[in-house]
Amino acid sequence: MENLIKTLDPDYYELVAAVASVRSAITGAADNTLSTQDLNILENALHPFLQFRTVEIFLNDCKRSVNAPLDFSDTRDFVFGKREPIVISFFKAPYNTHLSLDAFVYNIEMPDAHFLEKFKLSMATSINIESCTEGFDQYPTCVALFPENFRALRPFTDRFSVFYFLNVFVRRFEEYGRPVLEQYISDKAFWRLKRLSKGELLKSFATWHYLHEYFHSTGDLPLAENLKIKSTKNNSAIEESRVDVLAVLECMESARNGYYDAYFYAELILFERLLRYATHSDPVENYDTRSSLILFNFLEQNQAIRVDSAFRLWLERSNLRTILMTYIDEIARIENEIKSARTKQATEIESIPEKQRLGEFAERYSGKNASNRNKFLTALYKG
Repeated sequence: MENLIKTLDPDYYELVAAVASVRSAITGAADNTLSTQDLNILENALHPFLQFRTVEIFLNDCKRSVNAPLDFSDTRDFVFGKREPIVISFFKAPYNTHLSLDAFVYNIEMPDAHFLEKFKLSMATSINIESCTEGFDQYPTCVALFPENFRALRPFTDRFSVFYFLNVFVRRFEEYGRPVLEQYISDKAFWRLKRLSKGELLKSFATWHYLHEYFHSTGDLPLAENLKIKSTKNNSAIEESRVDVLAVLECMESARNGYYDAYFYAELILFERLLRYATHSDPVENYDTRSSLILFNFLEQNQAIRVDSAFRLWLERSNLRTILMTYIDEIARIENEIKSARTKQATEIESIPEKQRLGEFAERYSGKNASNRNKFLTALYKG
């Protein structure tokens, strides 16, 4: 993964503007196809930008999609090769109905070189969007771009890839996270995070994203091969907390071994997973917020965190690392049981009773359908 130049060609911005100008005129896409008129509009609008390989491939996919199902497989594959800092295609996402014909231009923010070298298999790319069309300008729901968001017929054969939008993560931290740090966190908790500069914050988020995706590929039930078992809100919540706690522990270990910058990353990741998600979503509806509820209740019940009489959170540093390891050990034990049962029975995962075990573990700390509301997290929620 190479850093793209920070000073971008002005023509990239013009390209995004050109896409925005014809976006509403493309009528066939609503029916998952393009008309000859749609193709003519797109070719005329994008002709000045044929020097970009992304545009050339996109228009070829447009031709293939005339009076046929939309298929931007070639565009998707080229985009995730990151050869040009431009994304253009027809998109879809259940959580963002504004996506259609859209584009953006971006800069890459690299993760910390220490972890980049240590974990080479992560396919996460953190980017700053410099300019975009309406579909990607949907705060706070539009936070990432996955291969499955492209209108495409051919399966994505490369390793799991994702673009994370740093702009959104930083904005959410400033609007939701920083007030929590100032009002609800003790002076000695997350003190490094409170002092991060803008540049350090970007690096910390990029490092989190990189580690997050790496740890999704680990364990007895890696996410990509076990989406069915991890698709419920409870099991998704456990998976999201699992990978982030693993990331926190990895950062703690690196810091204990002398790489002290890793303490900053550990604090950011723990704060985001434990508290920031809880500020703007309901755990009944949102699995990220439910993961906060599960992890908070687990840590509080095991004396790794506490809330004082002034309603401020403290980290019990003597216990925190050990209890985080216990959390991971519990999940690992359950996942190992599921894998062992699956191997023994040689049947599909849906037929294995143990598939409910992750959900049962979640409900032990969140309650059924996230009913065990925590007073501290409830106070953070802004609705």
